[in-house]
Amino acid sequence: SVVCLVISAYRYNVAEPWKHRSLSDRWACAPAVGPYQVISTAQSLANHSFVKVLRHGQAEFVSATPKVVDYASGLCLLELDPNELRAPLKPLRFPKTYAQGEDVTCHWRSPSNGLNSGQAYLDRARVQGVRTSFGRRLRYVIANASRKMGIGELYCLGSTPIGIGCWAGDNREADLIPSETIARFLDAINADEAYPGFGEIGFASSELRDPAMRSFLQIPSAMRGGVYVANVYKLGTGADSLLKGDVILDIDGHAIDSYGRYADPSYGPLSMQHLITQKAAGQE
Repeated sequence: SVVCLVISAYRYNVAEPWKHRSLSDRWACAPAVGPYQVISTAQSLANHSFVKVLRHGQAEFVSATPKVVDYASGLCLLELDPNELRAPLKPLRFPKTYAQGEDVTCHWRSPSNGLNSGQAYLDRARVQGVRTSFGRRLRYVIANASRKMGIGELYCLGSTPIGIGCWAGDNREADLIPSETIARFLDAINADEAYPGFGEIGFASSELRDPAMRSFLQIPSAMRGGVYVANVYKLGTGADSLLKGDVILDIDGHAIDSYGRYADPSYGPLSMQHLITQKAAGQE
């Protein structure tokens, strides 16, 4: 099942934060992950006042309540009022799936309550900044989309969900929150009602491409990889164990090259930040 969220939110202007603005409505899609639960992007709930849902076969709105909102991962889980639903939703599963270059389909439900579909292809995976936090997360990049993507749209490889839309550009490219991130988010919620969240990088690093710098740090010439720790933050993974001037050679057995990447078995060269942000907060 894919439902349509209608979100009433206060508009916010960073340049004039003191001004009180009127409520306005926006919409986003939300795939079902339980009989009375749906998942969407955290961005869609920013500054929200209340949320209601439209589903296929039911003309009236159903009220929804945010259960968990993780702005760092860019995801939110909402609970629908079971007393207002005529029948439970059909949950979707999000197994880890990635097939670079393959055609994918997108599915969304609009406020007119119509179910629509589109086409695109899975171009690549990358780690990039999240619009709702200062962190960086794994994203799938969709290219040559048949239309501009909407927030929360469901993307599938065949009949298997691979992620939900979180950003769309003007050149028919779109970013997806991948299925493996969604699955970890849901597993963490089911495992712990407190929801610990996921790791954040606790240091800043820079590439080690300069031979003179490598010589100064006394790195053996036969050793090609490693990144330089340029700064250490107060919080985050590595904040309590790294020092400025350290060199990171590997993380969890994955060799780090001089660009700060490792060889991911599924995605190819990927930023080392993914090794940190895929773990639950506090996990060794």
